Amino acid sequence: MSSYLPAPYESAPDDDLPAAAGAALTGTLAVLIAITLGRQAWDQYPAAVDALNGGSLVGDDLAQVVTAGGWAASAVLMGLGAVLMLVRRGREVVVLGALIGLATTILARYAFDWFSPAHPVTHGVVFVGGAVVIVLALLPATTRWISGRGSGRRHRGLPPVTSATPLTPTRVQLGQAR
Repeated sequence: MSSYLPAPYESAPDDDLPAAAGAALTGTLAVLIAITLGRQAWDQYPAAVDALNGGSLVGDDLAQVVTAGGWAASAVLMGLGAVLMLVRRGREVVVLGALIGLATTILARYAFDWFSPAHPVTHGVVFVGGAVVIVLALLPATTRWISGRGSGRRHRGLPPVTSATPLTPTRVQLGQAR
């Protein structure tokens, strides 16, 4: 019985659905988190500029500058990394941006006492989304997407197949088998 479908080892390296889905989910969530962090950094931008122009970086002024700068850097890196993931690059940039955003959020929460009624931050739960982005970016499926290794179903020792036609041994291949 013959089939028109290729054997598992003949599949193209780009047809790994879990890898593509993992990369798409990572990129989409990175963009959403980047938009939220960027919006918060943009809201803090005037206060951070005033603190820098005033010259005294103490208390709330220091908090404004550090959080605005950290969240802005995180937003730029995660947005850039998400765009680069479309061309199978940028996983490291997404992870770095998520780490910076997560560290800035932890610093804002525990060092500057934000996310409290005294210092409310809009959409505070989303800032911890950097942890989810890190986990998604480090999944094996996303790693396969970035590396371009495909589904990994090609067995060792078999030659790469360039078409779906059945393999027929040649004289050279038969001679190597001995």
